[in-house]
Amino acid sequence: MNHQAHQESLLVGDDFQGVRIDAFLAQQYESYSRSYFQHSITDGYIKVNQQETKPSYKLKTGDVIDIDFIEPTADVDLSPENISLDILFENNDVIVLNKQPGL
Repeated sequence: MNHQAHQESLLVGDDFQGVRIDAFLAQQYESYSRSYFQHSITDGYIKVNQQETKPSYKLKTGDVIDIDFIEPTADVDLSPENISLDILFENNDVIVLNKQPGL
């Protein structure tokens, strides 16, 4: 799996002192979820003052947050396969399958 990345840095102002870093980042970057930032922090892609931190870290005025946005790009062939399915029930909202092991 390849990764595309871009980096950004943020300087924390007085208004955000005491706010959790994961919540702060989710607020600043609405196209990313808080969960995305929690995993990125845990995996070391987000640092505060050049140090690894925890998602629960409470920001301080003057903190510098360095973010490596990592977007995985899959090298996977997503072509559909023509396989038979054992459909037990189907309607407009749900489908129930008797799935083979390993499928």
